Amino acid sequence: MRVNLARNSAGVTRFLARRKSTETSVIRANLSCVTDSWKPELLEDEDSSDLNDLNFEDVHNIIKEVISTRTVRMMQTDIIVDLTVTTQKKRSDVCEICNSSPQMVTGRVCGPLLQELYRGLNLEEMKLQLVISFEDLPCHIVTQDLSSEGSSAVFLFEQELCGTLKVLCNSLVHFSIAAELTLKPQRSPTNEVAERTKAYLETGVVSDFSLISGEGVSIPCHKILLENCSEFFKGLLHSGMKEVQEGKCRLGSSSKEGLEALLKFVYSRDVEDALASSELAYELLEFGLTYQISGLDDVMKNIFLWKESEWWDTQVAFEVFLRVRHLEGCGWELLKKKAMDVLKSKNYMLMSDSDTRMEKLWSYDSKAAKELMQFWFKNE
Repeated sequence: MRVNLARNSAGVTRFLARRKSTETSVIRANLSCVTDSWKPELLEDEDSSDLNDLNFEDVHNIIKEVISTRTVRMMQTDIIVDLTVTTQKKRSDVCEICNSSPQMVTGRVCGPLLQELYRGLNLEEMKLQLVISFEDLPCHIVTQDLSSEGSSAVFLFEQELCGTLKVLCNSLVHFSIAAELTLKPQRSPTNEVAERTKAYLETGVVSDFSLISGEGVSIPCHKILLENCSEFFKGLLHSGMKEVQEGKCRLGSSSKEGLEALLKFVYSRDVEDALASSELAYELLEFGLTYQISGLDDVMKNIFLWKESEWWDTQVAFEVFLRVRHLEGCGWELLKKKAMDVLKSKNYMLMSDSDTRMEKLWSYDSKAAKELMQFWFKNE
């Protein structure tokens, strides 16, 4: 999971300079990054497997906890960057273009925020990328993905400085930091079991139940896996109702593709199909909420938060907004806002004369339509 932690967190630092020898000078600074308005964003990543094991809302909650703890304890740092810039004044190193010696920068990054994220999310690995810019100075620092040292959330880097840092000793310099995290959760030892149950689904061996799509397509499955993942199916399969006697259950207006994707999640927590289609992702979200499929609503919520606006179908954005607008906690407010943002980005289509969706929304849910319109104009 890739998370944009801070786009432009600003601060001010004091640089201390000293000359180690006639050929070497050193500049040191401590950059403390602190803000009460951290707004983490889930970023699209080629590796989507971690969405099954990490909940973006957990990241959000840990950040809020760090802020409240800092306020109580009068702490003034969230992320700390200790910088040392070294200039080697050797004739062979002088740049022919700017006539200046190259500068190497070493850094150590740590802080309560990174420590709490590492500990609270039970991570196998955390990577950090920083972009540090200095106001009115022709230089900046862009790190590669930094891996934490051992089991602690401490990151070290050494690289050549982009540009030239020239400051007077004890001078104050304004800076800004952009930070991006890659979070990899601890893996539970269930891969072999997942592969085995996936094979049961693909072959239909010893199946004892069937799910029926809205179009009447029957897909064989196994009662024991259905009831283990869903309170709805657990109650149904022990109820003696006609579905149990007939050995099949029709799931409303579900599509064949939707049922296949649902069973892939039930058997092996596979969500690859949903990543390709916002319509299919919404169908799975609806399955998770309606039939109480354990963990499915959280995984789909993470996918919707993670995907860019272009991936969202406009009708799906409408459906998501209406489905979650009254849900509270567990990150549903974040998903509601994401759906509203998507609809705002497409409102040139929705406000055209040929599109009647907003008109229909006013007719059957005027409060929802009003909330959506207020959001659009409030954020102009």
